[in-house]
Amino acid sequence: MLAGVSLVAGFAALFHGEVQAARDLSAHVFPETFFLISRWSAGRVPLWLPNARMGQPFLALLYTQSFYAPRVVTGLLFGHVLGPNVMHLFHAGWAFAGLYLAGRRLGLQRAFAFIGAAPFALSPFFTEFAQNLSFASTASWAGWVLWAAEGLRRGPSLRRTAWLAACLGAAFHAGSPEMWLWQAMLAAFVLIQRPRALGWGALAIAWAGLLSAIVALPTFELSREWTQPGETASGAVEWSVSAAQVLSIFVPGADLPRAGPYWGGDDQRFVFTLFTGALGTMLAMLGVRVKRARPVLVLALVALVLSLGKHAPVSEWVLSLPPFKLFRYPAKYVVGALFGLSMLAGFGARRLVAVSRRARLEAPVALLGFALGVFAASRLSWAREGFHDGAWWVLLAAVGLVLLRRRPVLLAVLVALELMRAPVEKWDRLPARELTRASKVAPLLRDQGRLSLRVDLDDVEHEACGPWDGEGDPLLEGRDRLAALRFVEEDLRAVGGYGFREPWRLKRAFAHGQGAFAVAGVRTFLRETWAPAPAGAQTVQRSPIDDLWIWRSQGALPRGFFASSVRVGDDEAAFNALDALDSHVVVVDHGAPVEAARCDSEVSTRELTPESIEQRVTACAAGAVILADAWYPGWVVEVDGARAEPLRAWGFVRAVAVTAGPHTIDWRYEPRSFLLGAALTGLGLLGFLFPLVRRRR
Repeated sequence: MLAGVSLVAGFAALFHGEVQAARDLSAHVFPETFFLISRWSAGRVPLWLPNARMGQPFLALLYTQSFYAPRVVTGLLFGHVLGPNVMHLFHAGWAFAGLYLAGRRLGLQRAFAFIGAAPFALSPFFTEFAQNLSFASTASWAGWVLWAAEGLRRGPSLRRTAWLAACLGAAFHAGSPEMWLWQAMLAAFVLIQRPRALGWGALAIAWAGLLSAIVALPTFELSREWTQPGETASGAVEWSVSAAQVLSIFVPGADLPRAGPYWGGDDQRFVFTLFTGALGTMLAMLGVRVKRARPVLVLALVALVLSLGKHAPVSEWVLSLPPFKLFRYPAKYVVGALFGLSMLAGFGARRLVAVSRRARLEAPVALLGFALGVFAASRLSWAREGFHDGAWWVLLAAVGLVLLRRRPVLLAVLVALELMRAPVEKWDRLPARELTRASKVAPLLRDQGRLSLRVDLDDVEHEACGPWDGEGDPLLEGRDRLAALRFVEEDLRAVGGYGFREPWRLKRAFAHGQGAFAVAGVRTFLRETWAPAPAGAQTVQRSPIDDLWIWRSQGALPRGFFASSVRVGDDEAAFNALDALDSHVVVVDHGAPVEAARCDSEVSTRELTPESIEQRVTACAAGAVILADAWYPGWVVEVDGARAEPLRAWGFVRAVAVTAGPHTIDWRYEPRSFLLGAALTGLGLLGFLFPLVRRRR
C-alpha cells in the first residue's frame, strides 16, 4: 500500500493528463512511438523508418524497443504521447517489485525490503528519469536480475538459469546496453560467491544473448555501418558525474547551480537528478558491513567509479577499454551505483534496528556525526548554494532516523515521505493534448518531395538545463515547428534526423551541398528566419510560424531517375562527383562501367510499404536506375523478377544496373542480420520448453 501511495504521489500529474516531455521524450520517443504503433497496428514488423535521414533502420535503433511489450502495449492503448509516460509509471512499479522481491529473497523482512527498494524506484531520480526512457526501462529490470541471480546461486538448476536468462533478455530488449552491462556484472558478483553456479550463470548470459539476437544483430550492423572506418564508435566523456553531483545523491540540490555549458561542462545533465534520499544513503552506510549485501556493494563502488569519467583518471582509463569504450556518457553508470545504494539501505535499516534494540549507540552516534559533518562542510566557502541549502535536509533526516530507529514500519514510512516531499527540481509537466496538436506548417510541405529541416528543439537552452518556464515552451511547439523528429507524426520525409549518431555517408555527402540536395530530391527547406539561404534555394515564403521561412528549390531530381553513363569509383570519387553534378553520369561503388549517349527515360517510383518499393522504367539505353533513398545493407533488388546486385551511387543512395528496354524493379528490405537474429531468438525461446518438460517429468 505504501508503495502504491508513493507511486501515485510521484506521478500525480499523469493522472490529470499532464506528462513529461523533456528533450529526448519530445525529440524522438513520441514520434518513434507514433511510427512503432502504426506499424504494429498494421501487423507489420517496424524494420525501416522512411521519414528520417532518407530512410534508416528502425528496429536496429535499440532504444526504439520494437519488440519490447511494455512500449508496444502502452503505445497502442494510450497513444504515442501518453503511452510512454504510462510505461514509465509501469517501470517505476516494476523496478520496485523487483528490488522488493530481491530483498525478500536475500532475507529482509517486509519493512526492510521496502526500504531497500524505495530509494531507487520511488525516488525523484527515477521519476524524472523518463526523459531517457530506454535507460529507465532497462534499469527497472535490475532488481529482477538480482532476484533471479540469487535464486540461481542458492540452487543451480536449468529452471533457475532460465529465469535469469529471461530477465537479462528482457532487460536487453528494453533498449540500453550500458544498463544491461552493469546488470550482467551484478549477476556475476552474486554468482561468484558460489563457483559451482558460475557455469550456470554463463549459460544464462549466452541464453539471454539468443533471446536478444533479433535486435542485437541489427544493432551491431547499424553501429558498424554508421561509423566511419577508423573512427572510434564512441568513448566521449562529456557527461561525467562531478563531486557535487555525488553529494546530490543524498543532499537535495547539492549540484545547483550546475557548472559549465550544457555539453562538455563540469556537471553532467544526462540524469536530471541523482537524489535517492538522505535517509537511504545514511542507511546504506550502515549496510556496507553486511556479508549478504557484498555483491550490491561491489556493484555500487564499481559503477560509481565508472560514472566519474573525466573527473577521475582511473575511470577515464577503464572507460577507454572494451566494452566500455563503445558507449558515451559515463553518467549512465551512476544508475548502477544508485541501485546498489538502495539495496544497501534495506540491510542498513535492519542493522540499525537490531543494534538499537540492544541499546547500542554507535550507529545513532555515527549517523548524527555524519549529518553534522555534511552540515559543517556546506558552510565552507567552496560549497555551492544548493549544497548550502540542502544540508539542513540531511540533518533533519538523521534526527528522524535516530528517533525512529527501533520501529521498522515507521522507518519505512519516513523513507517514503522523504521521497515524496524532498525539495528537488523537476521537469515541468505539460498537457498531453497540447503535445499531439497538428503542425500548422506541415500542410504547406506535403507533396513537395523530401525536406531539409533545421529547426532547433529549443531555441534558447537554459544555462542549467532546468525545466522550461512554460511560456512559449519549445516542447509544446515542437510538433508545430517539426523540430527533431516531430515531422514523423506528419508523415513528412526529411534528409535529417535525431537520435543515434549521424550516418557518416550522409554527413560526407551533404558536405558537398547543392549536388547532394539535388540527388536527395530536396525541393523544400525549412529554416529559421535568421539562417542564411540554403544552397540552391531560389524562392522563399513565410510560414504560419513567425520565425520560420520556407525556401523552395527548382533543382531537385525525382526520387527515381535514369543515368545513361555509369562510372565506377571509390567513396572519395563518388562524393566529389556531387560538386559538379551531372544526373546523366552516376558514380557507383562497383560493377561494369557503361558509356552511352545521353538520353532521357521516365522512371515511376511507388512505395508499397516502408520495406518495399517498386520502380518502372523504359530505359533508352543500358545504364542505371537510381532510387534516391539512403544506401544501407539489407536492401535487395530484383529486375524483372531476377535478383540483381544493388549499387551504391554517389556514395550514399541506391542504384541498379539495367539494359535498354522496359523493366520492373523491386526493392525489398530483408536484412540478414534480422533474419539470423530472429532464428536465434526463436531457438532461445524454444529453450524454455526444456526446463518445463523436465520439471513435468
